[in-house]
Amino acid sequence: MIGIAGAKVSPETLDAIGGLVAIAVERAGAFETLSKSEAARESERLRNALLDSVTHELRTPLTSIMASITSLRSDEKLDAASRGELMAVIQEETERLDRLVAQAVEMAELDARQVVLDLAPHDIGEAIDEAIGDVRLSEAQHPIEVRVPDGLPPVTIDLARMTKV
Repeated sequence: MIGIAGAKVSPETLDAIGGLVAIAVERAGAFETLSKSEAARESERLRNALLDSVTHELRTPLTSIMASITSLRSDEKLDAASRGELMAVIQEETERLDRLVAQAVEMAELDARQVVLDLAPHDIGEAIDEAIGDVRLSEAQHPIEVRVPDGLPPVTIDLARMTKV
C-alpha cells in the first residue's frame, strides 16, 4: 500500500509512481525466479557430484570382489592360504558394499523425511561404549579416555543412530 500526502498530485506523477512500483514488483519476481533457478542448478550439480561419489564408492569394492573371484576361478593351483585371503577380501568388500547400500537407503530416508527414530531410555555410558566399539581398530592408534560420572539419569535416544553420530 502506498500513501501520498501533501499537495494535489498530478495524474502523471501517480502514473510514474505506479510504473516504478510495477517495475520494483517485477524486478523482485525476476530476482526470486533467478534465485530459484540458481538453487535448482546448484542442487543438480550437488546431486551429480553425489552420484559420482556413490558410483566410485560402489565400484571400488566391486572391483576387488571381481578380481578375487577371477583369481579363484582361473588359478586352480592356489594354496589354501591364498584362497583364504581371497575369500577374506570377498567377504570384507561384500560387507563394505552392504554398509554403503544401507547408508544410501538411510540418506534417501533422511532426504524424504521418512526417518523413524527408535527412542528409548539408555544409559549414556552404554551409548558411548557402543560408539567406541565401532571404532575399536582406530582406537589403537588414537587412545580414547572416557569419564562418565556415576548416577546419571537415563537419556531418551535412538541408540543405533546416536552410535553412528
